[in-house]
Amino acid sequence: MYYWLFISISILLVPLLMLIMGLMCWFCPPKGVCWFFGYRSRRATASDEVWLYAQNLLGKIWTIAGSILLIATFILSIVLLKRDDFYRSFAALITLGVEIFTLICIIIPVEILLHVHFDRFGNARQRETAPRSEKKAAKPEAYGTLGEVTQELFELDPAEAENWEAAEAFETNPDWAQEEDFFPQPPEEL
Repeated sequence: MYYWLFISISILLVPLLMLIMGLMCWFCPPKGVCWFFGYRSRRATASDEVWLYAQNLLGKIWTIAGSILLIATFILSIVLLKRDDFYRSFAALITLGVEIFTLICIIIPVEILLHVHFDRFGNARQRETAPRSEKKAAKPEAYGTLGEVTQELFELDPAEAENWEAAEAFETNPDWAQEEDFFPQPPEEL
């Protein structure tokens, strides 16, 4: 009987903590970036706006997942009451694995949604407001030159982007490298 009680408490602990922490993050998140409570990742701590969005989102997901896991685990602990110790241990091990896997996998949709709504510096991304019919009718645009894409991806300053444009010009026209403006002549000796 005591072993069943220990196993039941052990498997109910993770969903109960998920539910409590989810409710705390959802309804009373920390007001600023906090290093002892809340969901912390590089993107989530970029600004206070991103921080509150991440806490609210994670709180909702943890509350829902914690509630579902708590109900399922409670039913499982009642079923385990009439089983032997080996079966209880095996079922508890599998249940804890599923709970921890769920706890960790929740990070993926949160990070995806943070990436969709905010850039890596914590600025909100601009949303397109065109109607759906215009979006379908519009043809996809080209990505642009290698320099433009690199500048956008890595947020280079214009001076570094010019180097990439020169490299792109060399790739498309190898004879361009022979031009004198690319390889300036050394100054004449005095």
